[in-house]
Amino acid sequence: MAKNNPGFKEKAGSRSQTDAAAHRYLAPTFTRSPLRRAEFQILNPAHLIPFLQQVDYVVLGMVTPSGTPYQTQVNAVWHEGALCFHSSPGGAKMKLLQAGSPVHAVATLALSLLPSDFFHPQQACGATQFFLSLHLEGQAWPVDEASAKCEILNALMQRFQPQGNYQPLAPGEQYDKDLAKTAVIKVVPHSMVGKFKLGQNLSPAARADLMRQLEQRGTPVDLLTLQWMKAFS
Repeated sequence: MAKNNPGFKEKAGSRSQTDAAAHRYLAPTFTRSPLRRAEFQILNPAHLIPFLQQVDYVVLGMVTPSGTPYQTQVNAVWHEGALCFHSSPGGAKMKLLQAGSPVHAVATLALSLLPSDFFHPQQACGATQFFLSLHLEGQAWPVDEASAKCEILNALMQRFQPQGNYQPLAPGEQYDKDLAKTAVIKVVPHSMVGKFKLGQNLSPAARADLMRQLEQRGTPVDLLTLQWMKAFS
């Protein structure tokens, strides 16, 4: 049972906005788990979208006309039921992102590295790492209308420059030239699957012992890992 997402601060009012956006995406119904390890699976948008809003970037996966995979990272924001980002119109990814192009986006947060001796004094096979990840599949669509572009660009600014100190974007003399030189893309998802590896496969006793060792080691990443483990205990 997940509790509040730890480790990140939210601006006042951002929770209700995120919840409203989450309701625009309906998690698909799978006849079987999309993950091999179902205990790590997260499908609830109420957990996935706040996590997506907390990572610094996402990696976009596309396919070239020759069938070669192509990946690039972008700063993105969840806005009005879509993953949104901006780009130079002449960039390599824009040549691949035609209207309706399929996109696979991945967001990750690396947590504690766990040495083998956390689990066994000699056996090496237990060494692992905890992490959070999200896989989003959808279609890319250009946003051309000036006011809609400004709305998404302002959402990006609020996400990555929350301290302000800028004039919000709006159609008009101040920003029209910049808007004309900026492409805005939204990826409308048809599925999102999270894999949150936080020791859910361990027995209660083994998980408690692991948390004790993380607390004893006490690095900043360990403390963040403990917060996530407690949130999804």
